[in-house]
Amino acid sequence: MFFDTPREAEPFDASYIEIARLQKQLLSLRYDAAQRIPRPLPVRRKGLFGRETVWPDGYEPTAQRLQAAQQALGAQRRAAGYANDLCWWSLPWEQAAPALLQMLTLPQEEDEPDETGWRHSVSFWPQPGQDGRQLLCLGMRAHKQEHSSSRHTQDVERSAYTRAEREGLVGAYNQRRNAQAAAHMYFGNSTGVYSVPTGWSYDTAAAYYASPEYMAERMRSEVQYSESLYTVEEQRVLHVSSNSQDRVSVHAVCEYRIDAGGTLDWLAPLDFAELQATSGDTTPAAALQQRDAAVLAALWLAAEPSLQRVPLSLFAAGYDKDNYADVMRLAGVLTCLADKLTGG
Repeated sequence: MFFDTPREAEPFDASYIEIARLQKQLLSLRYDAAQRIPRPLPVRRKGLFGRETVWPDGYEPTAQRLQAAQQALGAQRRAAGYANDLCWWSLPWEQAAPALLQMLTLPQEEDEPDETGWRHSVSFWPQPGQDGRQLLCLGMRAHKQEHSSSRHTQDVERSAYTRAEREGLVGAYNQRRNAQAAAHMYFGNSTGVYSVPTGWSYDTAAAYYASPEYMAERMRSEVQYSESLYTVEEQRVLHVSSNSQDRVSVHAVCEYRIDAGGTLDWLAPLDFAELQATSGDTTPAAALQQRDAAVLAALWLAAEPSLQRVPLSLFAAGYDKDNYADVMRLAGVLTCLADKLTGG
């Protein structure tokens, strides 16, 4: 069961239910149950440099009523001989509220990735459990799409000729130049050569064709002719790659049973035990840290149409817990189920 074996309910059920319902009203002003996220609180200027939180309409009067109800119940219990050490109903709301909001906040389908690049979605559904009970399951999906890109430039040759054809044309060009030089030396070797670019004079054609000046000019002209056969175009190249990671897991939230009359007679949290998971590089279960399975189950059950009544006696054994986490859990459960709580 929820907390060990229930004992006889204490004679303060009406006060417990009043406190739970006041807390439910306060929670509904701070928490969007449909989206499973806290409602943002605006801030306004106070004085020259200060800021103050703007509470929703009706929030502060309801918080005052809650505090008065807590004090009145404490006085009644002391008069009846009960101690008020650490009780779910006596927790200051300013302490309980942030803890409950953290317990109840879960990611919905996200349009944008979080700071780690992951998107999440969450869903709940019941399925048959053991011994006529129902198993409430929570499905979580985490998806990450990674993109990377790199840029570089490269030279691309454009030509009407293939590389082999260009080599052939350059070879033929050199042959023509050689033939011209040979003819010059054969028919006019004795005629001197005057170089206009350098102003140098050569006594014979053979002396000119054997000179460093001619060899340098031949090399330049060969390169110029070769480069005239093609053009070089600089291209900017962008490489883009994409990698997708996806993981789906199913977790057990609780076992519960609702009898034929619509009364909850069994609730046992299962603390998100993993029932099924796909392989992946990360686990959506990380989003369940600092969440409470019992409180999330109570939130889901509060909206379950087949559930009409939740007797306080189902949780009576939890009143004696002295662990803060257990007390906060019970406060969260009863707050979420407040509208369906009954005495006894």
